[in-house]
Amino acid sequence: MQTAAYRSTIGALSEFEDLKEELTMSVDRYEREYHLTPRGWVKGTFTHYGTVKEEIPAPSDRVFTRIEEVEDSFGFNSSEVSWRDGWRSRKVTRQQIDLLFRKFGEYPKRA
Repeated sequence: MQTAAYRSTIGALSEFEDLKEELTMSVDRYEREYHLTPRGWVKGTFTHYGTVKEEIPAPSDRVFTRIEEVEDSFGFNSSEVSWRDGWRSRKVTRQQIDLLFRKFGEYPKRA
């Protein structure tokens, strides 16, 4: 025989699972590549939940690639943005890349 406390606990767990699923579904995740070239930062491939939505080939003169990772939570005011380094040319020195960082910024402006 189930007690009222047991039924209450099961009901609360069920509501928690529903809320957990709703919150998980309300987060949007995407990534955008940016390539540093002698001309500045160039926008690259865009993925949404790991699926390529816009494929843009990397420029042949790129020297460095950064990847912007964004999580948008629906119903909340701000996005969580993080960056990771993706690729670095072995044909240029770190000093040459640093010169381009000083000229164009260490991170691209968000699109």
